[in-house]
Amino acid sequence: MTGEDLRERIKEVAVENINTNGFHGTTIRNIARDVSCSLMNLAITIDKFIGLASRFTYHSTVMRN
Repeated sequence: MTGEDLRERIKEVAVENINTNGFHGTTIRNIARDVSCSLMNLAITIDKFIGLASRFTYHSTVMRN
């Protein structure tokens, strides 16, 4: 599974878990189990995604001002 595929699968599973268990009933451990990846791999993938998103948001904000 490529990095992009894994990110998409994580998003799908997270939404399914939130819809089923609610926001507070959803855990990273459950998402990792349902995606069939380790907690470390999930954390690294999420960290990379959040890092890219925050840089995009920062640059978008700076460019608008």
